Amino acid sequence: MELIQKPKLSEYFIDTTCSVTGVTIHSSHQWTDIHLARDYSVTFHLINNNILSAYPRGTISYEGTRELFRNYDQFLDAVGLANSTFIEISDYSQITNIPSKRTRIKVLALLAEKIEKGFLKGHFVYNVPKHIKWMYNIGTRLKRPGIPMEAVNNYAAAIQKAQGIHKGRLKSSSLFQRVLNKLSFKNKSQTRAEE
Repeated sequence: MELIQKPKLSEYFIDTTCSVTGVTIHSSHQWTDIHLARDYSVTFHLINNNILSAYPRGTISYEGTRELFRNYDQFLDAVGLANSTFIEISDYSQITNIPSKRTRIKVLALLAEKIEKGFLKGHFVYNVPKHIKWMYNIGTRLKRPGIPMEAVNNYAAAIQKAQGIHKGRLKSSSLFQRVLNKLSFKNKSQTRAEE
């Protein structure tokens, strides 16, 4: 992943250092408890220079999801990441329902759009019930999104995964990408042999 510049944030952001992980957390009252729909809100933080941290709370709905991603894009713009690479981590401990199939499909479509544009480089959720964690991880293995995506146990694990992407230790598990890499290697080897 390329070198990430320090964000140019407005004076409304306050920086703190996490005592557990040592990361810098940029937070603002403007991005705290944003109302999305009835009984549904979100808080956004920027961690270090390009990790979007989301804290959704309440009952997820289709309308709320659309509003979540509208605010998500506005937050990325506010922190200077609108057209830059970023990683997302999300704490699902305050979600009170299992979203409908329609809502889950909408989330996947909106994330896929960011992946296809090359902006979203990793997606990690944490503090989810074990059965949801299991479904999420099986689903990402079957769908092969092209970026690292995983439900992990806690915040520290999500930060560790995100930092692994920065350090080049965590790669996509996409079958498609692995096949492309193998074909590319074979083509390079064949070209060298022909020379």
